[in-house]
Amino acid sequence: HLGGYTNFINKNINLKKIYIFEPQKEIFFKLKRNLKKYKNIKFINSAISDFNGKKILNINKHNVASTFHNLNNKNLFLHIKAFIFRANFKNMLGIKEEVKTTTLHKFLKKEKIKKISLIKIDTEGHELKVLQSLKNRIADTSVIIIEFHKNNVFKVYDNNKLKSDWKYKFFRQSG
Repeated sequence: HLGGYTNFINKNINLKKIYIFEPQKEIFFKLKRNLKKYKNIKFINSAISDFNGKKILNINKHNVASTFHNLNNKNLFLHIKAFIFRANFKNMLGIKEEVKTTTLHKFLKKEKIKKISLIKIDTEGHELKVLQSLKNRIADTSVIIIEFHKNNVFKVYDNNKLKSDWKYKFFRQSG
């Protein structure tokens, strides 16, 4: 969430332009600072969603898993994570921040982008909305990397819907 993956991609793959969307203000400025040496990166302080407007982002106490969703208080993994970070589960998402949202379809049109080499989606439960925001432009995309969660991390989340609504091949990475 602070540019490690982008740094790796920029060093190993010759991409002319990289667009980074980060809605959380604090993380946005850290990303810009961490990746300032790269001239091919454009930073956008906005979230990708299925509509253009504003949305409330639940900020994780440790800035590693902020989300638009509510956490499932019965999820053991989340309780262990809270314990490791010396937090109480109830206050893991205590801060709320209003953020701008845009659709990828609108952004691609505005920037006049015809072909998309790679999209990496790490949106803590908002993956389906990001894919829906592409609309018919999904066919213009070579590779989409999605980090998605088990179904019981968020209160309203079904990664099976993510898998079944789209006609592409999923490769599972374990570890």
